Amino acid sequence: MATVRSKDGTTIGYDQVGHGPALVLVDAAGGYRGFGPMGALAEMLAPSFTVITYDRRGRGESTDTLPYAVEREVEDLAAVIDAAGGSAFVEGFSSGAVLGLYAAGQGVPITHGDHCDRDPGTTARHRRTGTGHQQRGERRPATRLGGEGRRRTAQRRASAA
Repeated sequence: MATVRSKDGTTIGYDQVGHGPALVLVDAAGGYRGFGPMGALAEMLAPSFTVITYDRRGRGESTDTLPYAVEREVEDLAAVIDAAGGSAFVEGFSSGAVLGLYAAGQGVPITHGDHCDRDPGTTARHRRTGTGHQQRGERRPATRLGGEGRRRTAQRRASAA
């Protein structure tokens, strides 16, 4: 386990596997590195990405600094991305997806973001950061992909970047 300090001094525990473009996986509120689907997903993506999984503040091996504010979690994600090299792809699950989208809107250097409505290890529905393509009536990218389809899509996006 490695650690990084967030802006307010909170220690954030994270793991890193693989080689390639940086990809940060943001777990749901109830998940952390020791519990949840992100560890298995990280191993699947490791041949193509440098995958970072981390414990959100107050969970697992990360500390917490009160009072809680979503802006502190954005700072945590920014610190993890900085440790990963300064910018990263971000994939989030449930509230982790919302956090990733919010962080992108706050200027955190997210190369590309997706969010997952259900468990990333099962059939999932994805939405790309930014919904302009839907408003223009274009086909939605990467719909109904299981784990293997998610890996192929992530590899395709990385090679196109």
